[in-house]
Amino acid sequence: MVSRNQGNPAVKSFEQMQVMFRELAATCDHLPAGDYTARLECMTYVPGAKPSFLLQFNVIGPRTEMDKKAYRRLWVTEKAIRWTQQDLAKIGIHDISEIENVQTFDLLCSISVDDSPSESRVVHFDVLSDR
Repeated sequence: MVSRNQGNPAVKSFEQMQVMFRELAATCDHLPAGDYTARLECMTYVPGAKPSFLLQFNVIGPRTEMDKKAYRRLWVTEKAIRWTQQDLAKIGIHDISEIENVQTFDLLCSISVDDSPSESRVVHFDVLSDR
C-alpha cells in the first residue's frame, strides 16, 4: 500500500505523482528482470494530462527478492484503454464505478519484471488467487 500519501491530500498533479513515485522507488532495492510471485497490494489513481492507475506489487518469492516492490502503470488513454480494461478485469474490476481513489488488494500474482535500470516495472501479471 502506498502509505506516504494516506494522511495527506490526494496527489493533485502528474508531477507530484512522479516525485512520490521516485521517492518510493529510491527506498526500494532494484528488482532484477525475471518472473516472481507477488501480492498486489494497492492501486492508486494518478490524475494528470495522461491519467493512469499505478499497481503496487510486493514480491514474496523467491526469498532472495522478498519484500521488494514492483509497479505496473495502467494508462487511461485512447491508445491504452483496451489493455487497461484487460488488466483491471484480471483484478476483478469490470466497471469504472468500482474504482476508488486508492484501492487495496490482497491478490497473489505471478509477475514479469523488465530490465529497466531505474525502476522495477511489471510488464505482465496474472492473478493466481485472491488469498
